[in-house]
Amino acid sequence: MSSQEMPRVSGFLKKAEECKRAEKAPGKSGVPLPASVPSSLSENADCSGGVEITEVPEVPDIPDVPKEKYILFEVLPGITYALLSADCAEILKSCAVYPLPFVPPYVEGIVNRRGSPYTVINAGKLLCPSSACDEEQKNVLLVTAGEGQIALDIHKIADYAEIPADCFKPDESESLRRGTITVDESAVAVLDIQALESMLEKDLARQ
Repeated sequence: MSSQEMPRVSGFLKKAEECKRAEKAPGKSGVPLPASVPSSLSENADCSGGVEITEVPEVPDIPDVPKEKYILFEVLPGITYALLSADCAEILKSCAVYPLPFVPPYVEGIVNRRGSPYTVINAGKLLCPSSACDEEQKNVLLVTAGEGQIALDIHKIADYAEIPADCFKPDESESLRRGTITVDESAVAVLDIQALESMLEKDLARQ
């Protein structure tokens, strides 16, 4: 063999040796991969043992939980109730209330709202009769959106909140509460406007 052909043969042998080592490397055909390494990534394995991820797995969409809006209000100082925002038509302040004779103790009178009379209910006397004082509140009137044309005389608006619908716990008892919601780790009763209208109608019929 001539001296000119020696480098070629040497290079060929070196190349063949590299191919044999490559065939014995993890991830190539005939040699199983460790169970901890996905077979789909075998072709992307580098010499340092690291794995290059070429595809990002899809993250499933998490459905949004529907939320309900509430108005939180105090019927008396420190006693909070909630009302669905959809059940409130308007919030009025400093309105003249005209008293009515022969009405239940919790009815203060009527208020004129755009030419329509609304029955004003003292929320403190109705919901907390043992704690309410005899003075009329006349601070804030929460006008309900029901057909009964009712305005709640409350102490003040406390806050507004958006609560996940599945956090509402219904009240099965026959009362003025639809149920309860949790606000800042405290249970707050939700007022039932339909039950309030029905109760007022019955009480007025008895007078």
